[in-house]
Amino acid sequence: MKPTVERLVSRPLRDLVDTTFLLITSPASVAREFASQDGHQFARAVTYFVAAFSAAVILSIVVQLVLGIETIKEEQYWSLHVAMVLCIALLAALLAFVMQSAPVNLFLKMAFLAFGACFLIGNFMLAGASLTLFGLREVGYIPDFNVDMTLVRNYEKIGELAYWECLSQQSILFDALYHGFAASNFRALRDPLDKLFYLEYVFALAASVLFTILAYFGSERRRWASGLAAGLSSALIIAGIVIGDSALSDHLRQTTPCEKQFVKVMFNRTAEDIVRELAENHAKDIGKRWGNLIITGVEQQQRSLILRARVSERDANAEEFAQMMKTFRQRAIHDYCTLEHSGHLRRAGVSQVWMIQYANTELVERIVQSEDQCRR
Repeated sequence: MKPTVERLVSRPLRDLVDTTFLLITSPASVAREFASQDGHQFARAVTYFVAAFSAAVILSIVVQLVLGIETIKEEQYWSLHVAMVLCIALLAALLAFVMQSAPVNLFLKMAFLAFGACFLIGNFMLAGASLTLFGLREVGYIPDFNVDMTLVRNYEKIGELAYWECLSQQSILFDALYHGFAASNFRALRDPLDKLFYLEYVFALAASVLFTILAYFGSERRRWASGLAAGLSSALIIAGIVIGDSALSDHLRQTTPCEKQFVKVMFNRTAEDIVRELAENHAKDIGKRWGNLIITGVEQQQRSLILRARVSERDANAEEFAQMMKTFRQRAIHDYCTLEHSGHLRRAGVSQVWMIQYANTELVERIVQSEDQCRR
């Protein structure tokens, strides 16, 4: 029984590796081998694609588990990629028919071989890279991969992820496109790792080049026409997916509440994060002097930061306190409304409220720094 199990496992795996290696190192010989019109070669090409793409799916899941991001939806991933490969092959066959160069099944076989190989190799390389990054992170050489959704500086990423998720809920077609590409999940990673999103296009372009080469060498006549048909069909289908996805996104942006709704959610969430961070920083100053002010307390009220301070009798009498507060109010509001580093506070709708007490009396001056004050 043992030799039989080993044979069942090792032989298909060895065939997969050998065919992939030959496709990369000697595409012309593979193209001529699979160019035969008998059904056996077609079955071999389909079997290779299923095996290669299955391995690519497994590797993609490994990558996403290692990087700590959402794994792919396998049904959508399979459906979208198989549909893309079939569309490319059939369009190439149609163009070749017009130019009278090669039969339909040649382009189907070459497309299965080319895209299967490139997606397998691409995901294998990506898996190796992700494991390397994982190791570097574990030893502390690089920071974590994921975006910390509690940090203010990540407010754009928070809004972006919420926006894409909203669009996928609004449209079944957009959801299929968004989750049909494994690279979409890389958006959740911090910069520059989120740029791994573009690898899906790199794999597709590499497969298109290999498809063109295989179609050229697999044809017995008018090779240039077969190669041109393969290259042109790949370019048209891939460009169509990119342009169609962009057009659909623009349409949904204009016809759904996603942009307005999630910009509001983004600012509400990050505004409270801003106030929380400011409160934590100012809490360190309690008991310390800020000029004539002594900080006595800090608290957070949703999107407002409350700063409590006191002016000592030794620093000013009652009349001087009034003039001091008038000057402080003008400077505080001016700084809030004009300084560049206060811009993110204004955009997020964060306000600061100073409650300044004179000595141990009941005389308290309330000074508000807010967007409303800037409009006056």
